[in-house]
Amino acid sequence: MGNPVRLLVLGKDSTLFSGGRAVQGDARLRHIRYAERLRALYGNESEIRILTYTRYGSGHRRDDPAPGLRLYGTQSLHRATYLADTIATLPSVLAHGWRPTAVTTQTPWEEGCLGAILARALGAAFLPQMHFDMLSDEWRRERLLNNVNRALGLWSLRRATRIRVVSEPLRIKVSARLGLDPSAIDVIPVGVNFTPSNLSKAAARAKLDPRLADHPVVLFVGRLTAQKNLPLWLDVADDILKARPETRFVIVGGGELDAELRGVIAARGQADRILMPGPVGHESLPDVYAAADLFLLTSHYEGFGRVILEAGFAGAPSVATRCSGPEDIIDDAVSGFLTERGDRAALVAKSLEILSDYARRDAMGLEALRLAHERFGLDALAARLSRHWAGP
Repeated sequence: MGNPVRLLVLGKDSTLFSGGRAVQGDARLRHIRYAERLRALYGNESEIRILTYTRYGSGHRRDDPAPGLRLYGTQSLHRATYLADTIATLPSVLAHGWRPTAVTTQTPWEEGCLGAILARALGAAFLPQMHFDMLSDEWRRERLLNNVNRALGLWSLRRATRIRVVSEPLRIKVSARLGLDPSAIDVIPVGVNFTPSNLSKAAARAKLDPRLADHPVVLFVGRLTAQKNLPLWLDVADDILKARPETRFVIVGGGELDAELRGVIAARGQADRILMPGPVGHESLPDVYAAADLFLLTSHYEGFGRVILEAGFAGAPSVATRCSGPEDIIDDAVSGFLTERGDRAALVAKSLEILSDYARRDAMGLEALRLAHERFGLDALAARLSRHWAGP
């Protein structure tokens, strides 16, 4: 057992406070597990303190959900004041002489820059994280602010003791861009706390929407944003419907493209074949995935692609574009298929290959389930994160 590890986390994930102790969100449960493993490896004096964005008036100012885990909320009036509110809350986090051995940040820009400065001032290791591909040109072009965020992110990453990324393609990109030895970058995926549904496929479909009964189902779960290239997703669905009109498609999630997507579906007369039930709580997602024969992801870029992993835990194969994370999760032609980004014809062909062969679909689903447990089980990832936080 090594020296105690005291980790300060700066981030914006207010769901860490959600649900109280009775109904706890995925992020909260994951960090409870991380704290347990950290204490098991490095002693009961080890501790994680997380300072994260919370809204003013939410009541989410301080919580101690488990031994070795303390949460502090910024109580911000607006996200624009997040950085100032984080600085104002720091004295509470560092009260009574508590000092971190390492500082990590959930993104490398705003809190990344603060984390780099704070780590240097406190004599702590600086361990920024990259959960998605900020080096992607598609992401940079989405809005002007992303150009600023990329510049800030590169500034903070150059001051890192070590960097955590969530996929091997991201490690290669970051290493090349910053001129770093790849051994200074740790690949540690995002842990997924996922308990598969106990519903049968038929029951899960009936629960999600009675119109799905007796139909093969292709699923998407995620934010409805430009990153996901959902217009292409709808085009692929349109082509599949021409070949297999019995197929049904489900888009679960919310975001700025919601109205646009619904308009396209209505204009094509496909509202009874492509369903959009809206956002679904984390606790209900296992039942949603249980309804799927195939998970389809058409993203321009991903950092990790945890939805593919969640589908795998539910025993559903995936067809996805090659964009960082999915390449680490899917064994091509074994647990699903990978296609080049934007390749509509390939996405259609590989989806039809699975939908047309139930035996192969089931075999791929079983392989996706096996790989999800083998490579991405939460206990193993918690141990890898603990060692990353402890340093060499």
